[in-house]
Amino acid sequence: MIELAQRNNGSNEPERIPPGWSWRELRELGEIVTGTTPSTACQDYYGGPNLFISPGDIGLSRLVTTSAKTLTQAGLSVCRRLPRNSVMVVCIGATIGKVAMTGGDDCATNQQINSIIPNQDVSPDFVYYALKHRSPELPSLAGRAAVPIVNKSNFSRFTAAFPPLDEQRAIAHVLRTVQRAEEATEKVIAAARQLKASLRRHLFTYGPVPVQKAVPGKLSEAENGSIPHHWKTMRLVDLLREPLRNGHSAKATNTHEGIRTLTLTAVTQNDFSIGNTKLTVAAPERVRGMWLRSGDILVERANTPEYVGLAALYEGPDDFAIYPDLMVRVRVKPDLVLPKYLAEYLLIEKCRAYFRSKAKATAGNFPKIDQGVIEETRIPIPAKGEQDQVVDAFRKIDRKVRVEVQRSKALAALFGSLLHHLMTGKVRVKDLNLPDPRHGGIAIG
Repeated sequence: MIELAQRNNGSNEPERIPPGWSWRELRELGEIVTGTTPSTACQDYYGGPNLFISPGDIGLSRLVTTSAKTLTQAGLSVCRRLPRNSVMVVCIGATIGKVAMTGGDDCATNQQINSIIPNQDVSPDFVYYALKHRSPELPSLAGRAAVPIVNKSNFSRFTAAFPPLDEQRAIAHVLRTVQRAEEATEKVIAAARQLKASLRRHLFTYGPVPVQKAVPGKLSEAENGSIPHHWKTMRLVDLLREPLRNGHSAKATNTHEGIRTLTLTAVTQNDFSIGNTKLTVAAPERVRGMWLRSGDILVERANTPEYVGLAALYEGPDDFAIYPDLMVRVRVKPDLVLPKYLAEYLLIEKCRAYFRSKAKATAGNFPKIDQGVIEETRIPIPAKGEQDQVVDAFRKIDRKVRVEVQRSKALAALFGSLLHHLMTGKVRVKDLNLPDPRHGGIAIG
């Protein structure tokens, strides 16, 4: 049976929670501490071993283990030093509602963060997940100030539903296990991408030979670094099967109809999923020749200095979307160079540095490269068989990353579903049909 309970955070709408559960205000859970910033004029306060947590340091992981700024012991002494473990840090300004726990280091926070030092009668991990579940409602408490911030009084009266302590611990254990699995998968993805970056350096320097057989004496110097002596270099313009073409940008539509257009994120993240597109009011006749084809390489002709010139290969269905004005489309002659080979080469650091060095910025605008810069890029060209081997090596890692990304997305979806159902009591831990932990399931207890 589910009972009705009244939320006490300004809502008059009752919400159902199980019998034995109760709505508790944050001030009932423990001491609430609002952070402060030591004077930046005092150099003795900064650069020490202690974390100084700002909203930007709170990411997707459960624990905060690093920070952009650090404090000396003197700097920490003018702040409220937080206990090393089991303290919740919640953004009340900037990105309101981001939440994490301190990760075992001496630390303090700035004034845009409230910390909760929990009492003994609550599970610290459950408090974290309760706040993560309820945090989307926190911005509504910030009012309409020019710089929204949740004041301490409103924050203190914010509520969350709490079961008995044993059930708190069981719920937190399930959620923590899934979250750790997701974080572990993200580490595998990061490691695979680092391996690919190393492989890219090796393959475009020594060719498709094992590391132990790489011989520096058989290299020649090219514009973007050393390459195997039997490779030749060509200008990118001489590899094109049609001229480079900028895309087209139009305003987003307010309906479910329009021309699907990539966003810059599609190339930045090398992710051409529908989430990195938008529907626009582009005129069909204006963009008739801009629809994507498998094998198109897209280069960001304008972006921040970090991303300008970034490239990605599209290998999805034809006519999925068009591309925006800040991208240039590259279509090559496959008998001269494989699109995958070229796309990977454009990502080597020396090639990226070339684009950054040629980018020009005007006040208030992204740095830009023009088509001429792209056309003049020097590309090392091996024989077709070696190109095939280079591409095969990259695809093996791509497949590994793709599998792990899908696993990460599945775990994220599972976590979100469990967070909602367990934190509202719609599903109870005792009723979960959890798979055997020996086969990748979740161990309870």
